[in-house]
Amino acid sequence: LSVITNISFDHKDLLGDTLEKIAKEKAGIIKENIPVVIGETQGDEIKNVFLRTAEEKKSESLNSLASNISVLVAEDNKVNQELMKHFLKPFNINPVFALNGIEALQKIDTQSFDLVLMDISMPVMDGIETTSRIRELKNIQQPYIVGISAHAYNIEMENAKKAGMNDYLVKPITFELFENKMKEWKEIIPDH
Repeated sequence: LSVITNISFDHKDLLGDTLEKIAKEKAGIIKENIPVVIGETQGDEIKNVFLRTAEEKKSESLNSLASNISVLVAEDNKVNQELMKHFLKPFNINPVFALNGIEALQKIDTQSFDLVLMDISMPVMDGIETTSRIRELKNIQQPYIVGISAHAYNIEMENAKKAGMNDYLVKPITFELFENKMKEWKEIIPDH
């Protein structure tokens, strides 16, 4: 993929900076110093072609990364649920949601999950208690559990590990971090 970065002065603001920024975020592939002059009407068309190509390549690689992983998201906040859904979509994963620890336990009792993204602070039963109870279950395939919290306190991270969490993410979570973690988890999940 070649990305336009050296654009005529008149169109640099219209297309160049935006396209370069988007390409870096979406594809991570930049080819510098390609001299191009674009007319105004072609700018959006060319930008859309590059974005579509970058998205397709990114999507293909992410789909193959985690296509067979079943995911439970234990999260009470609707905005955070949507964010996790958005983060998992490029991996072709449709997660199952639980609003609290009790719901998470019920879902784990009836369905096998490879990965559980567990909010630490939930009503009814928090993520630490829920993780401890999941680890006590002997009749299930134990999932890889990732704690998610807005707190970066060492004591909370230690408690999460003691409860049986395999990893811990601190909010806010960027897609780039999430993508890197998914690559890491994909290598670990089959062996846990």
